[in-house]
Amino acid sequence: MKAIVKARMKTRFSTRNLAASFLSLAAFLLGFAHTVPANAAPVAVSAIPRANETVTPAHGFVRLDDVKSVKDVIVTAMDSPVCLRSEDAEIGTGFGWFGGSGLGNDKLVIERLIEGSEPALERTLVDAQSVSFGSATVLGRSRIRLVRIETGTELPVYAYRTAKAVHVLARRGFNTPSDGFDPDPRMSARTACGFWHVALDAKEDSAVVALVAPHAMNARARWVTDFEDLDEYQKAKVPAGDAPRFVLNVSVSKVTRDPEPILSVSVRTVQPPLVP
Repeated sequence: MKAIVKARMKTRFSTRNLAASFLSLAAFLLGFAHTVPANAAPVAVSAIPRANETVTPAHGFVRLDDVKSVKDVIVTAMDSPVCLRSEDAEIGTGFGWFGGSGLGNDKLVIERLIEGSEPALERTLVDAQSVSFGSATVLGRSRIRLVRIETGTELPVYAYRTAKAVHVLARRGFNTPSDGFDPDPRMSARTACGFWHVALDAKEDSAVVALVAPHAMNARARWVTDFEDLDEYQKAKVPAGDAPRFVLNVSVSKVTRDPEPILSVSVRTVQPPLVP
């Protein structure tokens, strides 16, 4: 299990492995009538806040209301904008992360998307083995300022940059817990989390993902952890949610008339077919 988790945490979602994502995107769109596009105003890369991703050493404890240890696996509440990754995992993945006792003494990074008038990406480095009883031992902290990209939809999109990459983040929701599971049967626990994060090359790159608008879930649904939990949940025949669905397309590019690379964000609201 440790090897599988470690390998998963080093997987990056970008234009270099989009084939599988396009297949899942096609499946997502299947059965829907049409999409309505909404394009955000292009943003010059230099206008995006540049961040220092260094984590400053810290001590103490942190209260955890949206992260807990369940069945020896550390998971996030599905409807909270929180993700997990190991300390040595590549930043910017497009996938949610999970950890657990199988990670041995690995340090765990809790990434929390802070929204509101001053959006930020808050990172808390903790001892993975200490995550229990609603708290964890803190080893380091950092806070990255974000800029919100207005798309005119219910899908919040944010960005920051480093020397070589433009990072795009988007809140995500789940209409059913099964949407948060990887189809690979070797991944026994839920992998998706409450926001999507991708690192684009600052010169030219692109990515596309299908997302559901963020919304609250009931207590049972938000903590579905593994396929056993999911099977029990599905036996209860709980109706799926109907939150709006979107296809988010982000790209960094530069054409002759542009003085510098720009970030383009396009959101398509996916409409369900009309039922006679």
